[in-house]
Amino acid sequence: MASVLFIVTNATKFQKGNKECGWYLPTVCFAYQAFIDAGYKVHFASVKGGETQVDPESADLWDFTACTDFLYDRPVISLLKNTTCVKDVDPKQYHVVFFAGGYGSMYDLAGDINLKKVVAAVYENGGIVSSVGMGAAGLLNVKLSNGKSLISGKKITGYTDAEMKRSGKADLMPFMLEAKLKAEGAKFQPGSFQQLNVVEDGRLITGQNCTSTAETANKIIASCKPKCKGAESINALFVVTNISTLGDGRAAGWYLPTISYPYTDLKKEGVNITFCSPYGGDAIVDDESVGLWDHPECAAFMRNSVVLDEIKKTVPIKDVDASKYKIIVFGGGFGASYDIATHDTVKKVTAQIYENGGIVSCVANGGAGLLNVKLSDGRYLVQDKHVTSITDEELSRLPEHSSVPFKIQSKLIEQGAIFEEGTPVKENVTVSDCGRIVTGQNPNSSINTALALVKAYKTMKALC
Repeated sequence: MASVLFIVTNATKFQKGNKECGWYLPTVCFAYQAFIDAGYKVHFASVKGGETQVDPESADLWDFTACTDFLYDRPVISLLKNTTCVKDVDPKQYHVVFFAGGYGSMYDLAGDINLKKVVAAVYENGGIVSSVGMGAAGLLNVKLSNGKSLISGKKITGYTDAEMKRSGKADLMPFMLEAKLKAEGAKFQPGSFQQLNVVEDGRLITGQNCTSTAETANKIIASCKPKCKGAESINALFVVTNISTLGDGRAAGWYLPTISYPYTDLKKEGVNITFCSPYGGDAIVDDESVGLWDHPECAAFMRNSVVLDEIKKTVPIKDVDASKYKIIVFGGGFGASYDIATHDTVKKVTAQIYENGGIVSCVANGGAGLLNVKLSDGRYLVQDKHVTSITDEELSRLPEHSSVPFKIQSKLIEQGAIFEEGTPVKENVTVSDCGRIVTGQNPNSSINTALALVKAYKTMKALC
């Protein structure tokens, strides 16, 4: 179930004169109802916390039945009179940040430091950031961990300067919203005056005005929900390397715990699993991993003749129909840097599974599977995503460091990943993008990466 952090303004009066303002009724009412109908959890918050108010003008202008009923919904109005202060919000609990509109939003949503930190954290954890109308003020001054503005170079919309001027309230505002968004590098997309206009740029979803509220909420819901049917069984694709010998003659292969644990745990959940490799046919296990990982689960995996027979006859990736899979898992092993990282069809299949709402997972050298995956918008899969893999420090300690063509950590960072580096050889699991990218740093992370993958699978299945 998705959770929405619903941000409303605390401002109740224009700074000039004595006229009242607040959050604009339709930007709250229509979005809230869409989220509740979708089964989402909605949590109201504001910069100061506590009481907020509806803009009286919006209550008069939007006297639709749905809006009137909303204002008479005592439990909901009670929540809006007792909002949580954003400094007390745990961003890890939310999949979506939504900024409601209203003239009051122009006064308090643009500059609050605590609010900006929450927005950046939700976004960098793979969440969606959205606004309607003047709620786009909440998108201003949000700096990501790479130092860049959230909206720089992104296509967005919001209440246009033309709409502001025609409202007769431009002189009451601290700034002109469209101009301010553009000054921060946004590619502002204005629509017709007071007409429906919703703009999506990855995980930024913005609506121009009140008329755009319901459609903005619907776009959020469509983006959050995996594209699958609950009645169907879910299939997982396990990708293993075909490389059994490195360039200097060292033995290699897929690394046992990076495959055995996710296989065993997903099988317990009834997931159908297909083994594939870049070129098909036999895929050799790294003998060293069998000796080092003599755990009961790994030993049982190696005694499973049915599974081992499947791995001897892996499906070539060119024969895989990506539309049939909702999970793709990349096994570790040094050979992955040679074939999985560079194989064009592996990259295309990975992108297709991900863009169809699927989960991507890997451990250690399996992080090579995340490299060079271009999405339909031209961006790398890992761009602005929190991920981990074998670190450059860990690799430098191994004799194989001179045998691999590149360092996975460095390559991931080059492609825009937010790399989560843990202590060498210690367990480190990173879950990003609302559970759709699940990664482990090293073989010691295999067990808990598999558990995190199962949790992500259950969440996906529940939303299907």
